[in-house]
Amino acid sequence: MNPIETLRTLAGGGHPDSGLLHTARLAAFGIEAHGEEQIVETFRSAPFEIADNALVVTAPDHAAIFDGATALVADLSGDNLSRLWRLGGGEPLPTEPRIVTPFDSDLTQDHGDISMISSDHPALAADAIVRVQKAARALMHNDQGFSRTRPFVIRAFGTAEQGAALIAAHRFSSEFERRSGFTNIALAWSPKGDQVITDIAGEAAWLRAPWTPRVPEEAIPQ
Repeated sequence: MNPIETLRTLAGGGHPDSGLLHTARLAAFGIEAHGEEQIVETFRSAPFEIADNALVVTAPDHAAIFDGATALVADLSGDNLSRLWRLGGGEPLPTEPRIVTPFDSDLTQDHGDISMISSDHPALAADAIVRVQKAARALMHNDQGFSRTRPFVIRAFGTAEQGAALIAAHRFSSEFERRSGFTNIALAWSPKGDQVITDIAGEAAWLRAPWTPRVPEEAIPQ
């Protein structure tokens, strides 16, 4: 099976005959699934059929499918899927107990700009770099409902005419009880227009798990 056929099979809740590495990893529904069997079961929890007219973007070592409000992004090892991201709606899956640690994306004093190292994306044409940067900055400056957003471009591939990018946006909620986390956002551009798909399920997962800082007892007014 080629990578796109493998992605279509997984999305529909099927078990591909080949094309998925046993060591593959999937980020979806607020969890990370490891290995072939767990990945297949995760997709089976919310299967969907990819339309024939879905946007498909491929490049060396990368593949992506954009279909309505759902996107699949994958790293490839040859014709095999090695790492996957499923972005879109759905109910977050139960997570394992974990300790949530604080993270501040501005401690590096980068003045809140996007984080993108062009050399990390060899499958992205030089004339498409500015396009990705502008799209990431648009997300940062027009992110309603969050007090601060810092986009990290973790995957980008394609040409100026057609391509895709995966952004991990670190967000601080604007509520009184501040919460923070990473939301994956997939971007695509083609002659038919631009698409932006947010991992709503993944975002809902970290919004439901607030971090409560510990305050030293001596700092509490008596």
